[in-house]
Amino acid sequence: MSKPHKHAALIHAWADGGEVEYRPAGNSVWQPMPTPQWSLIGDYRIKPVSKLDVAIEALEDIARYAPTYAGETSQKALNKIRSME
Repeated sequence: MSKPHKHAALIHAWADGGEVEYRPAGNSVWQPMPTPQWSLIGDYRIKPVSKLDVAIEALEDIARYAPTYAGETSQKALNKIRSME
């Protein structure tokens, strides 16, 4: 049996919708990589999701799908968060 590709787990996560970031060798900055080349030089990772992003997504879902009060309250919270960015 052959050895799995160095980035096999990341390739699977990307195929499942994960956003890939790339850091060239000798660089400390992660860059968005919408179409990864999966080079063996440099590092790849799935973009970390912040707690704020998760909270915003949850509020968007509530605003979209919850009836009346919960949806209105979530929309107000979203507007407040977005005005702070």
